Amino acid sequence: MGAGDYLEADACSRIADWIKAENSDIIEFTCGDEKRDRGPEEARPTEEKLMPGGVRIEGSLGILKAFYEDRSQLPTFFGKVFKKEILLQAYRQIGTAASWRDGDLFSFFYCAYFSRSYCAIKSRPLYWQRSDSHEDGSARLSLDAFAQYCGASEYYFKLQNFAAGKGEELERLAACMGAALLEEDLDLLNKRILAREYRSGMKILAACWQHADIYKDVVSRVCGESSGKF
Repeated sequence: MGAGDYLEADACSRIADWIKAENSDIIEFTCGDEKRDRGPEEARPTEEKLMPGGVRIEGSLGILKAFYEDRSQLPTFFGKVFKKEILLQAYRQIGTAASWRDGDLFSFFYCAYFSRSYCAIKSRPLYWQRSDSHEDGSARLSLDAFAQYCGASEYYFKLQNFAAGKGEELERLAACMGAALLEEDLDLLNKRILAREYRSGMKILAACWQHADIYKDVVSRVCGESSGKF
């Protein structure tokens, strides 16, 4: 839990009841956002992401499709509980790889792969997040910090190796995860790197990602005409 975050008094008992009733490998419950320095309109997109849609998905490929291709669900560990066996299987593959930002995008893929069912329960919020907006993505990044973010490209190459030979559908969904990682790095470049350091940031991103099979397509889609600069 983050500093200032809190659970409702009955959160644990309600979640325990859902675990027994749903018998699902992954259960997601509703969380709330109380960012202290944001207005209602600014906070709404975050609140919507923390409110699951009340759906049940069967099959690992169906779960992965919802999270990584359709992006109808948020691939993080926030607001979710997992069967212990799923986490043990996943982290045997993950090891210590996912230690930086975007680790959830990468690690959750393995959890979804080893799961056979996902249940999202829409209710009143049981967990409340209360961090300030400056703590989650508005500050400028140094080039050294940006290089560490871009280093998450290694997650994609590791996942590619894991998915190889397990079917075209899994390989395609792994590419969707990689695209999400690269999109986040491009977003950081455009929003959090100083203008005078932008070209240096482009070189850092290209050095990390240019050998990925998804690189050209994602950069072209996100950057449009300016993609030639990369």
